[in-house]
Amino acid sequence: MKKLSILIVACLIFTGCITSQPSKFYILTPTKYNNDSVNSQSPPLPILKNKNITVGVGPVSIAKYLDRSQLVVRLSSNQIRLEDFHQWAGSPRDDIPAILLENIASVLEINSVYKYPWQSHAKIDYQIVVDIIQLDGRLDSNVRLVARWEIIKSGRETLKSQKADFTEPVDSNKFDSFIAAQSRAIGRLSLMIAKSLIELI
Repeated sequence: MKKLSILIVACLIFTGCITSQPSKFYILTPTKYNNDSVNSQSPPLPILKNKNITVGVGPVSIAKYLDRSQLVVRLSSNQIRLEDFHQWAGSPRDDIPAILLENIASVLEINSVYKYPWQSHAKIDYQIVVDIIQLDGRLDSNVRLVARWEIIKSGRETLKSQKADFTEPVDSNKFDSFIAAQSRAIGRLSLMIAKSLIELI
């Protein structure tokens, strides 16, 4: 009887009758910037007058706990949960810098923006270095992004260095809303950096 039970369980497993919860995969999205979409209480987007500059974005480093396939949910100040069934479609190490670059290029309205490491022949006028310290949050609450960044001129002189600390509301207890809030937070960081660069030039 015991052997029969084992055979039945094995049959169910191998025939797919017993299945695990399917994983879901998520991607960050770039922000669409235009003065029509800016809050009426916010100042209009600045305009980069010199479009002939070349900007390099990177290196962009992320905290080690974020560099994994699972989404990270904050449980408390000192505890997180890794979501095995909710994962990144790509890699945060690659995707966060890519979204930052696309956002910054969109605000500056230039095409000459390169991701680190760029080719040696690329003459970079301004380099943007970013360190993502925190990017997590709670479902049906908020996402928090903490980062340090600096703008370097021609690879030598640091023009500005600053810390960013943003929170974005998560509209529901669904992971789609969680990732959308993270995308908005990265969008705010991108806008802060791009506006600072415009003011410096």
